[in-house]
Amino acid sequence: MHIMPIKGFPHIKLGFLAKGQVVEVPDDEGARLIRMGHANPAAAPIYATKVVQQQPVVGEVPGMAGGAEQPSSASPAAQASPQTTAKKSATGGKKKGRKASGE
Repeated sequence: MHIMPIKGFPHIKLGFLAKGQVVEVPDDEGARLIRMGHANPAAAPIYATKVVQQQPVVGEVPGMAGGAEQPSSASPAAQASPQTTAKKSATGGKKKGRKASGE
């Protein structure tokens, strides 16, 4: 059964039901919500669907030399930089970490 809440309210099993939202519920639960005045009966939502069919490609793909692999559409990887990105500290020494508690 489909119902449409008259006003938004929280439902223990379905979560929050917003006003005007079409919800599918079991018949007994829908009848109970309608009797209590929380919802009105609603028609099942109608969805527009479109069937798309593609014809499979038979034989060679135009522009491909007899069985050659299709070239990759990905760009080539960039050359790695020869420089390191780590920089020494101003004093040239290692940085000191945090002192452990109790020291």
